[in-house]
Amino acid sequence: MKQRSRLFFSRGPNWTNWIKSESKFKKIPAALALTFAASLLTGCFTTPPELGVQNGTLKPCPSTPNCVTSMGTDSESMPALTFNGSIVAARVKLIDIISDMPRTSIIEQNHNYVHAAFSSKLFGFVDDVEFLLSSTPDNKTIIDFRSASRLGYSDLGVNKERMNAITAQFENAKPE
Repeated sequence: MKQRSRLFFSRGPNWTNWIKSESKFKKIPAALALTFAASLLTGCFTTPPELGVQNGTLKPCPSTPNCVTSMGTDSESMPALTFNGSIVAARVKLIDIISDMPRTSIIEQNHNYVHAAFSSKLFGFVDDVEFLLSSTPDNKTIIDFRSASRLGYSDLGVNKERMNAITAQFENAKPE
């Protein structure tokens, strides 16, 4: 400590010389950059927003263009999936389809609801995808969905592309 204070006082009140002479201060820019990068990426692992079925419907999409739903009324809405079979068979088929997709995990499932999380390849950004299944009198199942990014403004069409892929697989599915 005496050497440091002697160095400071011997050079006068010139802080820049003292800071440059201290090796621990040379690591500050790297530490700040690492802290900044970590704070940006922390959003990739945030907990999902409040999701689920509320009053028989899925939560509406926000006004940002990073969500697609079958329960919306705007031009970005997509039609619900239709499956020729029971809710149980539709849920099994749905879980088979999304389980085969890369970087996917099933978060929650029950009789008429499935929540899955999809992670992007590069940065691991998470999209929450929910499905609400309901039966029709003629033994068909309607599958409403909501696919939304956890953070960010735009998803560059990823959610819509994913739901188009799932829809295409359901159109080719046979009842079990």
